[in-house]
Amino acid sequence: MVESGQEEAALSHCFNRLEDVVLEAYPSVANLKQRLLLLGASPVLVSGSGPTVFGIMREAETAKRVASSLVENGIAAVACRTLDRNPLFL
Repeated sequence: MVESGQEEAALSHCFNRLEDVVLEAYPSVANLKQRLLLLGASPVLVSGSGPTVFGIMREAETAKRVASSLVENGIAAVACRTLDRNPLFL
C-alpha cells in the first residue's frame, strides 16, 4: 500500500491488540497517547506491550517540534522518518 502511494489506507490498518490492557494499567501511557493525538499525530500507538508510544506526523517540522516539546517536559522523544528503500537491498 505504501509503495503504491496509499499511505492513508496503510495507516488506517495500524493496531496493537495489547494496547487497551496497557492503557488501562498505565495511565501515564494513556496520557502520553492522548497528548500526541492532541498535537496532531495519527495514528498513535503503543509499541508492543509498552511503555513506548509512537505517533505518525505528516510534516518533519511538526515532528521535530513535538519531540522537542516532549523532551522539554522530561519525556524521552525523537523525531525520525521512514526509509525510502529497504537498506538490506541497496
